[in-house]
Amino acid sequence: MRFSVIINLGLDDVDTAKAVSNALRPDDNDVPEGFSLRNYVINNSLIYVVDAVIDNSKKILTLNNVVDDILRHIILALSSIKASR
Repeated sequence: MRFSVIINLGLDDVDTAKAVSNALRPDDNDVPEGFSLRNYVINNSLIYVVDAVIDNSKKILTLNNVVDDILRHIILALSSIKASR
């Protein structure tokens, strides 16, 4: 079974969206087997797509953990950006 999770985060401006995207992009290559991550910016929105092939119940938990990690990294990146301004 294939699952897709889409995170659509509207931010204050395109520069912030690009900064968060660039901060998270290196992590997009180190993913569990059967998973793919990609992120892109449209206007001032950061779009994150997680695709996963789920062939056992453990992979559902892995999907949950991957999405949780992405959200935590987004929060950390936004906090860092806010602190630097």
